[in-house]
Amino acid sequence: SMEEKATEMGANAILNVRIKYSNLGGTMGNTILVSVNGTAVLTE
Repeated sequence: SMEEKATEMGANAILNVRIKYSNLGGTMGNTILVSVNGTAVLTE
């Protein structure tokens, strides 16, 4: 997960989290692609 990866990098917070999704259609018209990104930071 994004939280696990940030912790592995030594961060204790994630800023500017963005969630994007696209409808890909699919056979039933219900296939989506979800993309999440953010900036891992170390705060005091």
